[in-house]
Amino acid sequence: MDLQRDIQSAISSKKRMLRKDENAHTELHNLRDIRWQARRFGDAIAWILLGNNPQLIYPLASNDPVAIGGDDHGDRGVLAISSELSNHGWGFPLLHDITDCLRIGDITFVSPGKNHRTVEVKTHLIDEELLDDGHREVRYEVNVLFIRDDMDEVPLIGEGDPGLSNTKSAMPRMHLNTPRIERQFERMASALQRQKMQHNSLSEIDNMPTISLTVPMSKSGHWRTLRRVMRNARKNGYFTEVAEDTFLYVGIYCAGGVTEEAIKDSRVVDDLRNSGILTGDATKDSIGVYSVPTKASRGPQLYLPYFIYSISQWAVLDLLRRRLVVIVIMNRARIYEALERAGYKVDPALREGFQSLSVSVPATEKEGYFLEFKNLEMHVLEMIYEFRTLDSLVSVIDAMKEASKIHEVHRMRSRAVREADGG
Repeated sequence: MDLQRDIQSAISSKKRMLRKDENAHTELHNLRDIRWQARRFGDAIAWILLGNNPQLIYPLASNDPVAIGGDDHGDRGVLAISSELSNHGWGFPLLHDITDCLRIGDITFVSPGKNHRTVEVKTHLIDEELLDDGHREVRYEVNVLFIRDDMDEVPLIGEGDPGLSNTKSAMPRMHLNTPRIERQFERMASALQRQKMQHNSLSEIDNMPTISLTVPMSKSGHWRTLRRVMRNARKNGYFTEVAEDTFLYVGIYCAGGVTEEAIKDSRVVDDLRNSGILTGDATKDSIGVYSVPTKASRGPQLYLPYFIYSISQWAVLDLLRRRLVVIVIMNRARIYEALERAGYKVDPALREGFQSLSVSVPATEKEGYFLEFKNLEMHVLEMIYEFRTLDSLVSVIDAMKEASKIHEVHRMRSRAVREADGG
């Protein structure tokens, strides 16, 4: 957190110099990239502490991005209460502010083998006093807000604890009952419900039928190919390899840092033409280009940060320091072919990108009844940035199709109940 605050402070200082220093723009760009790498490193810490479990991570990402805070009253309250509650048996405090992917709540207390707890912290300044020795004493009231879980075994701290007399369990004080607090409670409640869902069963969350799926995934993927590309790029400065006639992995290495000119290497175009990932039909081919490390985005990046990739430590450090860049060039047409071979129909109007990718499949033998699966971009990005195979994406959609049977049974039962009640 201190590191990220220092970076943010440097960015603020550099912004003030933009009119006077012509080099400030480049330095500002570099600082913002450093800030982003620090946030993704925070994401990596979150993935590790939460056991690489998407069911714990994804629900906490459904919110707007959180700015890096300063050394203000709110942040002091968060740090102080993190230490106190951890010492009282709540678990190890994972501070959401060091991450980009955890956007609901302020702290998640991690207890291996037990329930984790996400809390919102509200800090109120009581008074400040300048002491005789020149130091300043500041007193705060800190309120901890969370959703009470019936299965929760974490000890609650009551009014009898003099060190934490202002800590509340589930109900905030009256002056905290504001629309904003209510929305935060609703988001935490929804996140907790999603985290606690039983796999392959249906629940009602936010007034919507919701199903949590278990999808078996191969651990191999294209990791060996990625490691080979990295090794040879470091040795020769440039290397490419093809996977599944769909992905062209490009590794570019420069000891002094990979430049924009290096990325525009003409060999990339030549290797793409000779790779076999193009279908030969210009009306079908649609090329997507993705880079590792990634650039900052407004939405959360819900796939493994490169810090915890299955690669050597030297490769992680080279990626961090921009000595090494990996580019994934992919022909979307090959993705659509794989989906169509599996029996899915891809909406032709959505072939230019994955932001609104939608596929459909007949639900039954009855003509005209289809299942449609929309907004599959997240799963495509998982495939790209976690170096998965084409079959992994098909497996996810197959699991959705199977889960739809659970939803259909629920829908038919609900209709039968309504009809029995005369509705």
